[in-house]
Amino acid sequence: MQTKNTMGEVIGVVRRAWTAKSLSALIVFLGWGCLWAGPWAGAQPAVDEPLSYRELFEEVWTVVAENFVGPAPGVDWFAVRDEYEPKVTSARSDEEAYRYLAEMVALLGDPLTVLRTPQEVEAALAADDPSRYEGVGMMLLEYSDGTIVVSEVFDGGPARRAGIRKGSRLVAVDGAPVAGKSVTEVVQAIKGPAGSTVALTVADPQGSERTYSVRRAQISLAAEVKSNRLAGGIGYLAIPSFSQGTEVQVLSHLRRLYRTNGLIIDLRNLDGAAHPGSFLRIAGLFTDEPLGALYTRRGLLLLQPDRAWQGGTGTLGVPPPTRLDFWEKPIAIIVDGTTALSQFAVALVTGLRESGKAVVVGRGTGPALGVGTGQGVRELEGGGLLFVANSQLVSLREQRVIDALDVDRVVTFDQAYLEAWYRGEDLDIETARQAVIELTSR
Repeated sequence: MQTKNTMGEVIGVVRRAWTAKSLSALIVFLGWGCLWAGPWAGAQPAVDEPLSYRELFEEVWTVVAENFVGPAPGVDWFAVRDEYEPKVTSARSDEEAYRYLAEMVALLGDPLTVLRTPQEVEAALAADDPSRYEGVGMMLLEYSDGTIVVSEVFDGGPARRAGIRKGSRLVAVDGAPVAGKSVTEVVQAIKGPAGSTVALTVADPQGSERTYSVRRAQISLAAEVKSNRLAGGIGYLAIPSFSQGTEVQVLSHLRRLYRTNGLIIDLRNLDGAAHPGSFLRIAGLFTDEPLGALYTRRGLLLLQPDRAWQGGTGTLGVPPPTRLDFWEKPIAIIVDGTTALSQFAVALVTGLRESGKAVVVGRGTGPALGVGTGQGVRELEGGGLLFVANSQLVSLREQRVIDALDVDRVVTFDQAYLEAWYRGEDLDIETARQAVIELTSR
C-alpha cells in the first residue's frame, strides 16, 4: 500500500512550487468530492438480484488498498486478502459476509476506517435527528474525577428557565444517582416526551445541592455564528461549523467588528459538518497563504484560501480608508477536543499559527490517530457503508505530517475553570483576550 513517491518527496516538490507561486498548475489531480464524499457518494444502482460476495469483497478490499493513508503497522493488506477472500466469498448469508468484511477492515486499527453493516446503517437512519430532540436543553461532559458536569445550558431552554447553571455537577436524575454512569446513559435518562417533567439534582462548585423540576420541551439546535465586542477593543467570533453557507455568516459578523483592535476566533464545540468551498472562503477572510495540503494516495491537494469570492479585492467589503483586513490584526484562536476532530479546523489553526498570524489558546491534542485526517465514504451493495481515512493534513512550511493540535497558552480544565463557568465567566475567552491585548501592544 505504498505510493510511488514518499510523502516527504511530494511535500518537497509542492513546497518548492509554492515558493515559486505555481501551485495552481501543479496540484490538479483530484476533485473535492472524492475526498469529502457525502454519506451516499459512490452509491451503486439498485438491483434485485442477490449480492455477489466476490464483487463486494473486491470493492471493499480495493477501495482500502487505493485510498487508505493510515499507518496500520504490521498489516500486510495482500496477506489479509488471502485470508479473508475465501471467508467472504463462501459466506452463507449477507450478514456473515458483512461480518467478515467488517472484521477485515478492523485489522487496520484505524478509528476513521470502519465498515458499517446494513443493519447498523438502518439503525443510524432510524435514530432521532440530533438537531431536534425532546429534553431539557443542556449539554453534559464527564469531568476528570468521573462526575458529570453541565457544560452548556441553551438560551431559552427548560434548564435555563429552571435556573440550572453551566459548571454545575449533576448528582441525580429523578432521584437516581448518576455516579458510575456514562454521559450517554445519563442523557437518555434525562430525555423524555415534551411536556413531561424530570427532577434534576445538581451541586454547585462548593458542593451545595439543589433539586430542580424541569418540564421537558422540543429542543432545536442550530449551528449559528456568533460575535461580540469584548473589553479592550477585542472582537469575539464563534464559528461552530464549516457547513455550506457559513462563510456568509462569518463575513456578516466580521463586518460588525471591523473597528476592533484584534480578534478571537472560537473553534470549540464544532459540529463536525464541513463543506470545502465554504471552509476555504472563511479561511480567505483571514489569510491568502496556503493552509498546508492534504496528502492522498494520488498526491497532494492544496488548501488554498479563497480570496476571490468577495469580488477578488482581498478585503471584506468595508470601504477605504478603514478597510477590514483581519489577517493584518492580532488573532487568538480558542480550541478544545472537538477542534482536533475536524481536519479543516486543524488546518486553519495550524496554518495561521505557523505563519505567525495567530496564537492558539485552550486545550490541544498530542499526536494521535485521526487528528488532521480526512475520511471518505462509500456506499456498498446491500446497504453497508465503508469509511476510509483517505487524506492526511501536512504542513508545507515545516514539511511534516500534522497529527496533533498544538497550543501556545494552555487553559487547564480544572476546578477553577468550573467555578468560572458557574459565575458566568469563560477562562478560555479571557486568556485569549489577554493574549490579543499583549500582541496589540507590541
